[in-house]
Amino acid sequence: MTDIEGRLRSAMHEAIDNEEAAPEELIVAVRKRHRRHLAVLTGAAAVALAIVVPTVIALTGKVAGSGAGSLTNAAASRTKPSNVLSGLPMPPGKNFEVLNTTGYGAGWYSVATHATKSIKGLPAVSSGYQFKRVNGGWVAWPISNNSPCSISVCAGPPAAYYFIAEGSLTAKRIGSGYASAGLGIGPGTRAGTVWLVTYPRITTSLYSSAFAQLVSTAGHPLGPRYRLPANYLIGFGAVGGYLLLDLDANNQTHFELWDPPTNRVLGHYNNVIAAGPEQIVWTNGCRHCQVQITNVSTGKTLTTSIPGTQPDNLNATMSDDGRLLAVQLPGGGLAVYNTITRSLTRIPGTALTKADFEYFGWQNGGHRLLVFAGPNAGPGADQLAYWQGGTRLYVETIRNPTDMEQLQTGSA
Repeated sequence: MTDIEGRLRSAMHEAIDNEEAAPEELIVAVRKRHRRHLAVLTGAAAVALAIVVPTVIALTGKVAGSGAGSLTNAAASRTKPSNVLSGLPMPPGKNFEVLNTTGYGAGWYSVATHATKSIKGLPAVSSGYQFKRVNGGWVAWPISNNSPCSISVCAGPPAAYYFIAEGSLTAKRIGSGYASAGLGIGPGTRAGTVWLVTYPRITTSLYSSAFAQLVSTAGHPLGPRYRLPANYLIGFGAVGGYLLLDLDANNQTHFELWDPPTNRVLGHYNNVIAAGPEQIVWTNGCRHCQVQITNVSTGKTLTTSIPGTQPDNLNATMSDDGRLLAVQLPGGGLAVYNTITRSLTRIPGTALTKADFEYFGWQNGGHRLLVFAGPNAGPGADQLAYWQGGTRLYVETIRNPTDMEQLQTGSA
């Protein structure tokens, strides 16, 4: 789904995190008080481009599994919503870097130094940039409202897409493609690859077929152009060597797994909330439904213990290796489902009121979950937090609100 956000910096208790204080990048495109989330957005705020992802941040899809997971922190499920994240203070010493959109370009913001290093190669644009997580880094494209027709009717002018490797101070141009909501580009199955979507003309109807081509993040073609089925665009990108397509850009309830070389549809999925390298996370959204995770390589589907009755309120993102799924539960709060052990760990201190926003994503696609939260309006401070196994959340309050203007946390 998918923006936003904040900075996530931190160190972890040595019992949980024994790695050295290496800079870690995280990003999630969004505005401070009304952010759009492409990768990962969690429930209380209003904007989610749930197609992405994700990272993002995410940033999001649903997971199908074969067997219900156990809740490792049952007491946390009874925690009442709060207006702040709660947990242990972040230990000092480690430095996290966050991709910070400045309105004209982008840069890596250091939580330790409170300074931003500009990223070269992104043309200055007054509208700012949006971001989408792909293997090995992020894709950036300028926000644009200049279209000869409604975005729901025709393709409009293509967007220029750029690739920013994790921690890199240089953005490299990939090419131009369909511009809306990040639906013109999707991650490939291998690092350094993306699928780019184009239309023959800017006035071409969205209900006509678009073209998709696998290219390198340096913009070099890696295969032929394929004509997508009519009404479909890339949703979450490549899954298990296939493409997960979203019906007509306006319908996020129906997805198809499509094989480009054979032009065959291999499966249909409702309400996809997240996707991994081999997995599709989805739900039928019925009264007693639970989130499902389908492995497209094995054909097996597993049922999780995550309620899937309200798919519109399920924001989720999967780690790059497909092992961990972070999800915002319908009743509030975040949880992590382990696809290997089939256990569900509820993260205490993350159940916020509906008057607050909460965004989350896997840092650099790894196993450290970053959270950015705060009030949607009115007084109150923004907060950063991270989780990396166990049931503890590490939290820090943002002292200087101007530092957090527009960020992207990973994922999503």
